[in-house]
Amino acid sequence: MVDVEWPRVEPGEWGAEDLFRDLEGLVRHRQRGVVSRHKPLALVWAVGQLVRGHDRLFGWAEFRGPVGEVLREFGHPGSHVTPQYPFWHLRSAPGLWETRGLAEEPTSADAGALAGFTERAAELLGDVAIRERALRVLREGHLGGVDHEALWRRVGLAPAPSDLDGMTVATYRKEQGELRDLLLGGATGAPCALCGRVLPAELLVAAHIKPRARCGPEERLDLGSVAMLACALGCDRLFELGHLAVDERGAVLASDDLPASHLPFVEGRVARGGERSAGYFAWHREHVFRGRRSSSVGGPG
Repeated sequence: MVDVEWPRVEPGEWGAEDLFRDLEGLVRHRQRGVVSRHKPLALVWAVGQLVRGHDRLFGWAEFRGPVGEVLREFGHPGSHVTPQYPFWHLRSAPGLWETRGLAEEPTSADAGALAGFTERAAELLGDVAIRERALRVLREGHLGGVDHEALWRRVGLAPAPSDLDGMTVATYRKEQGELRDLLLGGATGAPCALCGRVLPAELLVAAHIKPRARCGPEERLDLGSVAMLACALGCDRLFELGHLAVDERGAVLASDDLPASHLPFVEGRVARGGERSAGYFAWHREHVFRGRRSSSVGGPG
């Protein structure tokens, strides 16, 4: 099979505003006056996979079934379920999506074909604020009439902020800044709760141990325990994706697929505030952590 790809967009030439513009301007199929939801639904599913730690590219065999179910459940009633359409045609936005090993829409013979986010798009969507705004564009611009909360739950995303409390990206960033200031207690720097490296404030993130969207009202106010300072050099994102966790003794846990380059930073570590935040760390182990090595890397053992 001929490998046909749209021109790649070099890093630095395509940024967050380009991402939002491409999402707003999705070219969507129209039939008898009804605009298809296939592309935005497939993108929401793909973002959910990124959040859960999947690679940016998806094999046709693994894409077809799950996306087909999402299209069947949330597409227009009576519309044809054709996951091959977004798998191939999303490439019309070359900064956003790429295909490999295809010359046309995939068939059952194309099990090895790949499609998914470009490297740059996946990098941008790794930023929580950018990702939430991108999802908002899809939700508000292309998915009117869809049960958003059910869709987000179906693909493994936290409920959309506007479905909960109308929080905007600007509000999110403001809240994160205020929470970080609270955790810093007036200091200009502090240790990362997981790796222990002492860093300036701008390299520390106020990381929710249990995501804010999953917290009850009392938990949202328990700021000193439900959040921690994690470094932007890796621990924040690795914890969010379930590569790192904290056990009941406070020892740092590493998943089997934690990047080897980060392992030396957490070996032998006991998390700061582990006892105070034990309940939230337990929730994270149950719902987010990918699974432990044969023993913890932190400790006392």
